Amino acid sequence: MIQDPVKKDVERIVGCVTTLYPNATQLDNRGYTGGYLCIGYGGKIMKVTAIGTPSLEKWQGWFENSQNKVRALMSHPGSISSYGLRNPAQRIYGGGLSVAIPDLTLAFSGLSEQLDEAMCAVALALVTRNFDDAKWSEVARISGNLYMRVFGKLSHLP
Repeated sequence: MIQDPVKKDVERIVGCVTTLYPNATQLDNRGYTGGYLCIGYGGKIMKVTAIGTPSLEKWQGWFENSQNKVRALMSHPGSISSYGLRNPAQRIYGGGLSVAIPDLTLAFSGLSEQLDEAMCAVALALVTRNFDDAKWSEVARISGNLYMRVFGKLSHLP
């Protein structure tokens, strides 16, 4: 059974990514209208949900990729970013993040890998309050993600 505080965190993460997505699409000029968010807790996938309206041509790949990122991170304890595990042959891409406390892993697939990752980072920072400056820096170092600098400022909002 999912613990109530974790269930609330999952709902808040979905809400946060849903709110961030329209703004993130403005940074990605490919015209995508949706993707998939996958959330894992305690080594298990808890939720996979559409954010926006994923395109008919891309939905299945994004649905699977979001889960692949979460599974890869859960099978490599101590890894914080799926960029460090990136393996296109196994359909593992950047865009997934993990925090040890409260053992949450999330990934988005539907924009560029760097925007996917930055949205997840903001959601983790705002919801868990356990994604500090050191984690922002580590993720940016692993992925070379320039959005982490911009989105990182959002994590310090009240």
